[in-house]
Amino acid sequence: GRVQLAADVHTTVPGIRATIGGAFGEYAFDGQLSSDSLDTLQDFALDLRSSGPSLGDLLTLAGLPGLPDAAYAIEARARQTARGLEFTRLRLDSAPLSLEGSGRAGNLPALRDLDLALTAAGPDVAAIAPWLDLPPDAPLAFALQATVAGQGPGVDDRVDAQLRLASATATLTGSLSERDDLSGSRLRFGVDAPDAGPLAALFGLPALPRTRLQLGGVAALDAQQIRLDELQAMLGDAGFNGTARIDRGSRPAGGRFQGEVRGPDLAATLGPLLPEAGRRRLPRRPFSATASLRLDDGALDIASAQARVGGSEATLVGRMGLRPPDIALDGRMALRGDSLESLLVGAVPGALPAVPFQLDCRLRWAPGAVHFEGFDLVMIHLALAGSVGLTGED
Repeated sequence: GRVQLAADVHTTVPGIRATIGGAFGEYAFDGQLSSDSLDTLQDFALDLRSSGPSLGDLLTLAGLPGLPDAAYAIEARARQTARGLEFTRLRLDSAPLSLEGSGRAGNLPALRDLDLALTAAGPDVAAIAPWLDLPPDAPLAFALQATVAGQGPGVDDRVDAQLRLASATATLTGSLSERDDLSGSRLRFGVDAPDAGPLAALFGLPALPRTRLQLGGVAALDAQQIRLDELQAMLGDAGFNGTARIDRGSRPAGGRFQGEVRGPDLAATLGPLLPEAGRRRLPRRPFSATASLRLDDGALDIASAQARVGGSEATLVGRMGLRPPDIALDGRMALRGDSLESLLVGAVPGALPAVPFQLDCRLRWAPGAVHFEGFDLVMIHLALAGSVGLTGED
């Protein structure tokens, strides 16, 4: 299209005075930028307006590809005042995304003493999915409201945010520390989704039946760790609670986890997440599981793991390497229960004895191979001992 742009730029180290106005084809621009120092933002002032037929094309030129073609209007206004850099106007109007914000940063470039207010909404999160690294086939309306309220220099900022995604609501509230490493921050988070199916599809998970999902917890930061406490989740009738510690700055990553999950029907809870063949093998029986794990030096230490399904129980203690070429599990496993036949759903009726059993062995697993070494299997009048190895070629 036709180009009718006028620009006037004057630079003085380290300041600038610039204006731009006119059109580049169907795209219109009008703006002024001035500052006595771009380093300190002394007397900084920005006024910018633009409109055009394609927000996607404009942001692609700015290095942010992915939004669909849609007409847009943008307005931005900022001033440096005695209170800091104030954004008095930030607005984007476009069909896939509308955004409006304002705020103040009292101590740039440090993220301290902030006052921010932001709202964003759109008819389909798929429109911005490329920015979020999400599948592009998720037609879910979204709306975000977020504020950060500064309490003065040296005092933690208050955070309050809510995101609605279709019928699901996510919340984040708490305090954000003004320390450089954010230590001392404490944030409570939660998600309530009356129907977990659309969220599962959004993140590429298997389709779920209409089931309510609720989860929440508290994240607290100190100089050494991110602490996740009061972790709780409910998926239908199944519940989880636990705690986690994530080491900060450790290379490789390290941390600890403890958790418990239980529910009235294993097949109903896990079945939707598995292929049909695996789904048929799940017993419709009450279940529970607990685990205490530690991630350290590229390996997962399983201090204890226990699972119970109906009258059967399994325990595992061991260590699993997570970094190639050392991806492998070496542990001690015990399995005991009231009936092999009732545990192994899908077995031919009568092929397995419906009697109490007990199995202990060393378990070694690596991609393509699993070994049960030195096992002892006891069932009433029968006792077996030995070792079994299976590979992907068996």
